[in-house]
Amino acid sequence: MIDLILKSDLASLELDLNNLLYQIEAGKTLSSYDIDSEIKSLFNKHFLNSDPFIEEYYFPYKNTTLAFVGYVGMPETVEDRIREEESRKFIKCEFIRHFISLSPHVNYFIGKKSAYRNKPESFSNLAFYFLSKLAEIESEGYLYIDWILFAEGIQIGNKLKEDLKKYLTEKELIEQDLNQGFRITYKGRLFIEEKSANHG
Repeated sequence: MIDLILKSDLASLELDLNNLLYQIEAGKTLSSYDIDSEIKSLFNKHFLNSDPFIEEYYFPYKNTTLAFVGYVGMPETVEDRIREEESRKFIKCEFIRHFISLSPHVNYFIGKKSAYRNKPESFSNLAFYFLSKLAEIESEGYLYIDWILFAEGIQIGNKLKEDLKKYLTEKELIEQDLNQGFRITYKGRLFIEEKSANHG
């Protein structure tokens, strides 16, 4: 698990993230490369050991691509380049928005420990803690499974992660968007209520 330790406070972190988001969305002269530098600098300012987080969470996110229709040999126009740059900026804005919505719920940042200890009584307990965190965040948007596991302080292998995704999707406890993001369903909230009542 990446030990991303907050060395400032959530209010100043959120202020800096929102300021950067405003600069990008207001059309300030920030190139895609400049945004990368700003995000890295901002994370170094607010966190200890931020480089592994940037490597594992930001770089894969920013390299998400949006598909465009074209053909072999099709000349690239100025409009194409502008559209591609804007799509890169949009993805980076989404990263910032995700982090802003997630940060008040990250156990490490709020001095809380997960009740999950990587040795649950059953597989459904892992699903329960994952869904509990999704419900706690109350996001209208879709969040990635790695981010929720990070927020809850859960470290599991890729095989178990895939099993968790498959289990939650097949049981209709989460819904998924086209970019592999998830959010909790009504059925998922009922699952939490029933599990809480049984262990109450």
